[in-house]
Amino acid sequence: MDSSAGLEHSQKHQLADLLSKFSDVFSSVPGSAKVKGHSVSLMPDFVIRKLKPYRIPIALQEEVNKQINDLLQLGLIEPSESEWAHPIVCVSKRDGSVRLCGL
Repeated sequence: MDSSAGLEHSQKHQLADLLSKFSDVFSSVPGSAKVKGHSVSLMPDFVIRKLKPYRIPIALQEEVNKQINDLLQLGLIEPSESEWAHPIVCVSKRDGSVRLCGL
């Protein structure tokens, strides 16, 4: 993601300096928050709506599998057989890469 889009040259330079100065705070690798847990209260008559997976275009399957494996390796997602699931949506970005939405 280009965080300098729409900035003037001097602003881009200031941003680069800021990112460099605080590089220990910023990471190019996604992370997760360490939280103890949470609960969700549902209405007694709530019914889980099972959604079928969306089809992934053949041209995107290799990239999607790579991103899913990367997220698994980072521990950001884990395999599950829960009834609570949502299909992913693949969005092609301008640079040709793929964004996974709905995770």
